[in-house]
Amino acid sequence: MCSVLPDDSFPTAFAELIKEAYSDLFELRGDDAWKLTKTQLTGYFRTTDKTSEVIGSRQAGVFQVFRMLSGYEAPDDKSQAKPASKPRKPQVKKAGASVPKAAAKVERTGSGISVKDKQTDMALTVRIEINLPPNGSRETYDNIFKSIRANLYV
Repeated sequence: MCSVLPDDSFPTAFAELIKEAYSDLFELRGDDAWKLTKTQLTGYFRTTDKTSEVIGSRQAGVFQVFRMLSGYEAPDDKSQAKPASKPRKPQVKKAGASVPKAAAKVERTGSGISVKDKQTDMALTVRIEINLPPNGSRETYDNIFKSIRANLYV
């Protein structure tokens, strides 16, 4: 199944949504935020969110996908190349084991964005981490969860 958008309105509209969602990043970096490398994005997310390297890298990866869908090219990031380490042992596949395939491939074309489904099943998992204050009152916790209900349930 192949779906092509009729015009270039999606990338522009999506870019505006991303600018709003990542307003702190765009206030800090302006339109140069679109040009940040994965390493720079990881550093930004780690600094602002006080997250680990793994989480910061995942956040950067999500932003990179959003950047591509917004019509911006990814910059070269030579520092993303992993340093040489000891060789990995080849993995042995068990008989009958299947390798999961990508759910869809998104391609930019001259007339818009096309999505080519390789597999009909697709899943999305979103995890939200809430750090509750250890000395908070019941009212504090109730307000936190009331805010979550108001802002996450649509």
